Amino acid sequence: MKQATADDTPFVTRVWQLLLLFNCGGLAGQLSWFSSYPLDVVNNIIKCDTREVAPRIRDVVRENYRREGFMFFYRGLAPCLLRAHLTNGLVLPLFDWTYNKLDPQIED
Repeated sequence: MKQATADDTPFVTRVWQLLLLFNCGGLAGQLSWFSSYPLDVVNNIIKCDTREVAPRIRDVVRENYRREGFMFFYRGLAPCLLRAHLTNGLVLPLFDWTYNKLDPQIED
């Protein structure tokens, strides 16, 4: 019996598999950024501070929360999520393709 190869798979099925991998990678990247974004905002504020002594995390959070509210932690999140979906969405299918090319004995 002939074993199925990638060339035997219908084109439409391969496109759907590629789109599935793209969206799974994109969603994983977005969830990663969404969960860590508030800490990244605070980290960037501390790193960009020009004072000689860096402010404490607690002070940065307290001061900016009082001034701007809860949305301070998610300011600029939309472009970050768009970028995360595109980059991680491209990386996962490329990783999968490379992994399968390097070791053709791996079964799906």
